[in-house]
Amino acid sequence: MNRTIALFVALVMLLAHVLSIHTDARGLVAVAWDQAHVPFRLGRNLIYEGQLAWNPGMEAFESYPSVLWVLLCALFERVSALMHGSVNVFAQTTGVLCALATTVVVSRVQPQRAAGLMAALILATSGAFAAAAVSGLETALFVWLLAWAFLAFERGRGWWMGFLLALAMLTRPETLLFVAGFAVLRAFSRPSTHPRPVDWLPFCVPLTTFAIGAVARGLTSGHAWPPSFDPWLNADAAQLSAGFLTLKAFVLITIVPLLLVWPLLYLVRGRLSTVGAHAAFFAVLWMIAAAWRGGGVLPFFEAFVPALPFLAIAAQEGLMVAFDAPSKFVRRTALACLALALGGSVLASKTPGDIGPLKGSAYYALSATPAPQVRLDYDEPLGRLALHEEIAHTNRLRKLGHYLRWELSEGASVLTPWPGSIGYISRRVVYDALGRAVPLVPTDRPRSWDRAERADMVATVLAGFDYIVPAIDLVDGQLSANHLANEWRLHLDSRSEQPERTAELAAAFEQYELITVRCGVPDRSLLWSDLETMHLLRKRALGKRPQLLATLDGQRLVVGVRHNAETQLTDMHFELRSAAGVRASVRPTGELDSSAQAHARTRLLLYGSGQRTVELWNGSLPAVPKSNAQGGTDSTDRWVEARIQLRNPHADASASWGAASDELVIPLP
Repeated sequence: MNRTIALFVALVMLLAHVLSIHTDARGLVAVAWDQAHVPFRLGRNLIYEGQLAWNPGMEAFESYPSVLWVLLCALFERVSALMHGSVNVFAQTTGVLCALATTVVVSRVQPQRAAGLMAALILATSGAFAAAAVSGLETALFVWLLAWAFLAFERGRGWWMGFLLALAMLTRPETLLFVAGFAVLRAFSRPSTHPRPVDWLPFCVPLTTFAIGAVARGLTSGHAWPPSFDPWLNADAAQLSAGFLTLKAFVLITIVPLLLVWPLLYLVRGRLSTVGAHAAFFAVLWMIAAAWRGGGVLPFFEAFVPALPFLAIAAQEGLMVAFDAPSKFVRRTALACLALALGGSVLASKTPGDIGPLKGSAYYALSATPAPQVRLDYDEPLGRLALHEEIAHTNRLRKLGHYLRWELSEGASVLTPWPGSIGYISRRVVYDALGRAVPLVPTDRPRSWDRAERADMVATVLAGFDYIVPAIDLVDGQLSANHLANEWRLHLDSRSEQPERTAELAAAFEQYELITVRCGVPDRSLLWSDLETMHLLRKRALGKRPQLLATLDGQRLVVGVRHNAETQLTDMHFELRSAAGVRASVRPTGELDSSAQAHARTRLLLYGSGQRTVELWNGSLPAVPKSNAQGGTDSTDRWVEARIQLRNPHADASASWGAASDELVIPLP
């Protein structure tokens, strides 16, 4: 098989890997990750509002670190409007094309040998690389530019290297680390395939790009360093511990980093090629840098993906030396290591389960281990399981974004710890609870997307936003203020070590009422599909609670509701009390339930009715149940009071967030 055909096979393998790994519950290619929707929104605002602001009409901040990707998303927005397409599809397609281009670049490091395609094969079987390619983030573009700059450096093409590093700097300011790395190699080493090293002058191109950004940043925010540098400059012991634990998991689950043993072995013996030594240097440099800032918060080791092309090249160079060794044992051992690494890399992309007689439960037990940095409402398993969770949560947040877009007025403000999908889909005024998309304090600056940030949650909640997105999980029980306050304290609050903050947060949440909403995805006819139920907090001062009304004509009771707000899901509780102390609730059939816990209407969807009253109940009151020992009725007993209330599904009547409306008490004659 010649190199062209082998490279084509590797590219097909990578494309198949991408399409098979990034699927949703329906088996279709999933949408971009939640964080990818942040540059989507910024690009749309740039096109339609003419400013790089997260919330239109507000001061522009550095809401996302990738200037080039935001500009590309703006281009995608314009093209999708003309072609009636999707920004999501354009972004994911661009990422996949960049991943394929990266595979081609690494195959050109050793263009004369068939073994020079090992690096391309390693990338094609890497689940982390495939997941990042279709994530909708700028990661694949960043990796492609770095790999191309590395190839230009090794071939002595200095100006190409400088231009590519400048583009990479616009993609991610962390490119400064690679510029420093290239400078070190320029000072102490030589390119492997060119008689003379690159000039120093091309280094001015990326450095000037960074300097212009630093000056602009300093004039607008007073800080020269980008927010993405904060995890490096302000690292603490917990962050370092989490980062190096994540690095350990990255090595053990993706397997490919273990192949560094071969280039390092031959480097010590002085037999490794210069390009192999350079690639190993960059691979180790980035892995340490990514671990230093906590290992990232995105799934499937996205933070370590920029190291993968260099890992692949270094492993290829080391294995090529082993394949050329005179010892048959060394050659066979190297081939076995490559086969095991590729097989393990493929297994990391597989949904946990056995493969025929091969029992993978022990291997996947490591994948099920939670990551050291756990986000709110994320279990954060490692490997493929984390990708499944990210896709499911993003789909849920996108549905909630559609709900907010159609139900909320344009001036309503929404606070959420997950601003990406909600902000892009809803097109409403959305605030990031962690201060990454927009500062929580006007004099502050945005925080980093690369670690689990924290903020003063009590002050944030007390700021008085109209709505709060409290959780991503589906409604399977009543959400209490104390439980939510404890979760927000543990995962979001800057003073999480103080248990008393739970009570303070719970008190702050009391200014909100809980509503249960049903959200889905609208089709072309605006009919909702794939519906799910979620919670939302609404400020009590807005006065949008449903209002119950009742009329009594003899023994016939008519109950109605007037609702002038967004659509919400409720249960109607109808309780009767007698003079003798008998309590019973009315079932949907009109029968009585002595437990007083049944509901007269369940899963009642309240639409905005304006000033019109919608009838909920119209019927005669049931008779008082039999109460004496002989089974007869107590003729002296009668109903004296009816209590009607709308409640959130699965609500506890005694809970502060159980009620969806005020209780209507009706005296009975």
